Amino acid sequence: MTARKVTATALLGLVAILAAAVVALVTITPPTAGRLDDDLAAVRKQIVDTQADTARLGGLLKVLAEARLQTLRNTEAMLEQKRFSLLRFIDLKFIVSGEERTAAPQAAQSAALADIKNEETKLSEAQAKTSTYSGGLLLVMSQLNVATEELAINQLRMKYYSLHYGLPIFATPKPSTSTAPPQGKIVKDKDAL
Repeated sequence: MTARKVTATALLGLVAILAAAVVALVTITPPTAGRLDDDLAAVRKQIVDTQADTARLGGLLKVLAEARLQTLRNTEAMLEQKRFSLLRFIDLKFIVSGEERTAAPQAAQSAALADIKNEETKLSEAQAKTSTYSGGLLLVMSQLNVATEELAINQLRMKYYSLHYGLPIFATPKPSTSTAPPQGKIVKDKDAL
């Protein structure tokens, strides 16, 4: 009888562990490959568009377009890493200051999306203003404003993807709590070299 009780208890324990694992798998919804593919396709289209802008622009407008292009390439690389980790069943984890980075709470993601919408509204207004000028310094200044807004939107999208997929692009390490003075020998200025 005792062997049966031990076996039954072991089986019940195993069933409980398996049930907990199933519940954990069902409740944790990792990013899907389809969603990542859609995000990657959107970023790659923006890269192609920005490369065309970079080729036709000059001066400060070209510099801003190149900064936007680099932001997009960084975003693409970040999303590709996450995509490849899903395809190869690699649990991609990032540890910053001893804490694992996971997807941000929905409120933070929604705030990032609201920031993007706000900047897109500013961009539309800047583009409308630019279309009213036919040349001169005011047109150039207006085009710079448009280029700056486009760069800001790309940086905000990168932030959103970082929050959504739990990637540590904007992670900041914890400040040091050490109050000890730096070690070393104190010397006079003339003896420092």
